[in-house]
This record gives sequence, structure tokens and C-alpha cells, in this order.
Amino acid sequence: MKLLEELGIQHIINVSHIRLDKDIVDKYNVLWINLKDNFRENIQQHFDRTNEFLQTCKNKNEKVLIHCQSGISRSTSVILAYLLRYHHDTLHNAYGYLLERRCMARPNDGFLLQLIRYEKELQIRKTVDVEQSLNKSVDTDLISSIVDENENGTRELVIPSV
Repeated sequence: MKLLEELGIQHIINVSHIRLDKDIVDKYNVLWINLKDNFRENIQQHFDRTNEFLQTCKNKNEKVLIHCQSGISRSTSVILAYLLRYHHDTLHNAYGYLLERRCMARPNDGFLLQLIRYEKELQIRKTVDVEQSLNKSVDTDLISSIVDENENGTRELVIPSV
């Protein structure tokens, strides 16, 4: 616990099936994600919650320890999900970035498949967000001024003569 204090840790994400000691839980803001390092576990269902937790801490400039048993699979999966959501467009880039900082990072095969699925979901969300923002920025008056409805009820593009 002394090391946590020295590092200025204020929050802990415990991605393990083992509870942290009461003295740690009492001292730190702990988010417990009760998971075993098993390829059948559904870690993806927790990504939005862990991402929100991490982003809130980042916005407050507060430090977070992401903890599991070995620091290889569960915790790195949570970190990769966060990197995908906020910093990297692809899992490949996020994983490369993480490996440069923690060479032992290796999500289990089930978690890796879920991260691939999550990457695709984020890409779809981004596409939908772009489409919605484009739709909001469309100038309907401008479109109405250059699109005319003919006698058949179909619309035609009208190019003003110069």
C-alpha cells in the first residue's frame, strides 16, 4: 500500500475474481470487475463502465491502478479497450502501443476476440456519429433552392445559369 501512496494512486480497477483487502478498499476508490482469466468470461460487457471510470479519472488528472492477478490478460484487455475508445483507431495500433510499454501484455484468446468485436462496434459507432453530424450540418434551405420538383413529382437538381 505504501507504493500506491508513493505513486499517487487514488483509484483501482480490480479485474479479478479475488476481492482486495478491506484496508485497500477503504482507502481507495475501487471498481471491482469480478472476472476469472478464462476465455469464456465476458469482459466486453464491462468495457463501457471501465472506460467511463478511466476517462473520469483522467479528466480529474487522478491516477488509476488497473489490477489483475498477473497483469497479463485481464488488466491489459481493459487498457486496450480504453485505448481503442479514446486514443487509437485500430486494435493493432493500440496493442502495439501497449506492448511498447508492457511487453508481457497478452489477453487470452477469448478476450482478444471480444476486443476485435469491440473494435468493430466502435468503428460502427464512429460511422453513425459522422453520419448524424453530417445530417445536422446539411443546409436544407440551400438544398431546397437548388432542387426543384417537376410536374411528375420527381426532384431535379437545378443549376442556376450564369
